[in-house]
Amino acid sequence: ALPISEILRQTQEAAKGGKKSQSSLHPGEAGRGSRRLSVHDKRGPADFHEPEFRSEEELHELIGKVRCFARALPSDKVAIVASLMSSGEVVAMTGDGVNDAPALKSANVGVAMGITGTAVTQNASDLILMDDNFSTIVLAVEEGRRIFGNVQKYVTASLSLKFGEMLSLMVAIVLGIVTPLKPTVQLLNLFLTHVLCTWSFAFEEAEDYIMTIPPRNVKKDLVLNRTLVLYRWLPFVLYFPIIVYSSLCFGTIGTVGSVSNTKLLGSSLHIDLENGRSLCEHAGWQTEDGYKLDPRPFHCQCQVHEKGNPWLPASTFDQWGTSQQFTVDGDFQPLLHSKLFARSSFSQGLIAPCSQPEHKEKWCWAEHVNVMTSARPILPEGASCVEYGVKVGQSMSLVTIMLGEVLSLLSFRRDRSLSWALFRNPFYNLSFVMNICMMLFLVYGRLSSALDLVPLSPLQFLVAVTLALTMLLLNEVAKIFYRWQLNRDHEAVRQVK
Repeated sequence: ALPISEILRQTQEAAKGGKKSQSSLHPGEAGRGSRRLSVHDKRGPADFHEPEFRSEEELHELIGKVRCFARALPSDKVAIVASLMSSGEVVAMTGDGVNDAPALKSANVGVAMGITGTAVTQNASDLILMDDNFSTIVLAVEEGRRIFGNVQKYVTASLSLKFGEMLSLMVAIVLGIVTPLKPTVQLLNLFLTHVLCTWSFAFEEAEDYIMTIPPRNVKKDLVLNRTLVLYRWLPFVLYFPIIVYSSLCFGTIGTVGSVSNTKLLGSSLHIDLENGRSLCEHAGWQTEDGYKLDPRPFHCQCQVHEKGNPWLPASTFDQWGTSQQFTVDGDFQPLLHSKLFARSSFSQGLIAPCSQPEHKEKWCWAEHVNVMTSARPILPEGASCVEYGVKVGQSMSLVTIMLGEVLSLLSFRRDRSLSWALFRNPFYNLSFVMNICMMLFLVYGRLSSALDLVPLSPLQFLVAVTLALTMLLLNEVAKIFYRWQLNRDHEAVRQVK
């Protein structure tokens, strides 16, 4: 038999969360125990002549107000279990004797004693309690709630990050602006942040209130419930693109003057650059099949703001193509080589308006400039101010996204404020340091040129980090409303129970 003192202590602990307990003790022990638990009901005159059978309605009403039963028969235990299950409760039945086997078999979870339990009871059960200690069940419930809570946090965080990036990409497609990250960089971030950093949720501690809340509704309560969607997932998905594009626009507009793909891709029309509809001019060739556009521009004109800050005054930066052959390395900054692409080095006789009437508004290379020649005066790949400005914006976006997402994982780890979660999960701390190191290596290391990234200035890096911290702050603000709604949900469940 289980120690009565241990049963009482653990029953009190389980009762905090609205869980019910029944026992099959001696009437005297049951009476003393129920009084200590403050669930004892005084017997009335009708209780001295209990009928042998009760209707389902009477049994359901009785079980709803009584928590301690004494000397229950095997049929009584089965009836109690069936009544609780019909009310939507998840029932765990413990027992050690043969008379407990039917109720163990019919319960959601049958738990037999491993030391004092009979072979019949153990065969009829789902679980065997090896130490015969009731507290182990309470600890198992707590561990199960911790695991389920961490799964909820993982799913919420993972879907928030992925939908946030997906919405950012959709915004770029719909508005026709630069994407925050190139595909290769986005895949790297997916592996480094979404995979390596989220595994730390498995080692997260349980919330302090985990054993004080009622059991959840297993039939209606999904892993990602309505409260998580409205108060955690949805706010993040909405402000994530805003923060990311704030970082992208700061870098790209501050260096180039625009984030519109139409302007950045350039045009072959004469008037587009003059009218501000394009930042680069392309020439082409008239062929029998029509007009063939040169993929490289011969002239770019960017609006470069002081210190790369779009809020400061801008000046025009003119670039003209050159016939010189050179390779642009990862450290090349076009804004520092204005003389290399000066207009004086450009041969004006190599381009002219196209002669064919249908293409007369476009630029064409002279007839002696062959389509396959490499000696035409163009801006080499990676040398135009437009390409450099896009790389600056995407590098800032990478810093904001990687740092903002790993800090958001810190916020998703706990329902309480993040100050309580700092340094409590060493696995997260390790993944955080690794993520920051990889972010710095991608932007400032040798791989930056291969990934179309460029080193950022101190101001640009500071702005990107500040926007990432803003993401963390907004997460904490959203958690205030989430905790408020979570308390309301718990209180509603308590009233139903």
